[in-house]
Amino acid sequence: MVTLMTSLNCVRLSRISGPDAAWLIGRLNDLVVDGFDAAYREKGVGDASIARKVRALAQAHAGAGKALFAALAPDNASGADIAAILMRNGFVMAGHGPVMAEAALAARDHLAGQPDDEILQGRVDWAAAQTLHGPARA
Repeated sequence: MVTLMTSLNCVRLSRISGPDAAWLIGRLNDLVVDGFDAAYREKGVGDASIARKVRALAQAHAGAGKALFAALAPDNASGADIAAILMRNGFVMAGHGPVMAEAALAARDHLAGQPDDEILQGRVDWAAAQTLHGPARA
């Protein structure tokens, strides 16, 4: 889910011209990888294996993130690609891909309506994006 939310943010940031948005995309992905490292350390994973585990998780995040970024592009109105990526990467249980893809598209469309200056200041309106689609279905 971290990868999906990061991808939604990156899609929105990519619609903003200028160096600030590009820098934020890179910084956001750096923070995600730092979070992976911190989570392993909190779980007590030994220092010798953390680098290998974080590298594997970062590669999976990057691969799925690139696929989601393309599938979430503003000109893509179909959730089929998103659902396939979510299911292929184990982000959702079997049969739940279309529901999550629909929610992701609703969030993408809602975030597209937020002013650029709010997005650049980190005031991403996730709560309103969720209420547009309703509570998550299991």
